[in-house]
Amino acid sequence: MMPLSSFPAFSSSSLLLCILGVVTALFLMQEQRRLLSENAITAAVRLDNSNASYLSHGRFRPIAIIHSLPQAMFTWALFLFAMQGFWMIFASLPLPMLLATFLSVATALVVPCGGIWKALHPRPKTFQNPAQPVPIPSLIPAVDQIENFTANANI
Repeated sequence: MMPLSSFPAFSSSSLLLCILGVVTALFLMQEQRRLLSENAITAAVRLDNSNASYLSHGRFRPIAIIHSLPQAMFTWALFLFAMQGFWMIFASLPLPMLLATFLSVATALVVPCGGIWKALHPRPKTFQNPAQPVPIPSLIPAVDQIENFTANANI
């Protein structure tokens, strides 16, 4: 019979990160709900004030970090939870079986991840003759743009 938790640091860290992620997400949701009643001018002033603060150095980096905290905490909690599961499963196996199981699990994880990566990041098309210039897409003449804009504005 397997122990309930063979490495309690993983499970307690995972639980702590989940709780912190939930609390952070609830806090940010409450903040977003409070901001729903404001208009665009007030939101622009708020963003401008946060952009000019001494912490941001002219960027929105602190706001982006704060809003990404729940997802980051849940991702790390899931990673630690998976590590705990692998630890519980593989800790009792003999070394040859452990290596074979590790290689099969790693292959089962890497192959789909590689396929997803390839699907999301296709290679750019290359041209057969490098001396030939890259074709430039044709531009819409300015007259057609004005006609399209006025035609769409009348709709």
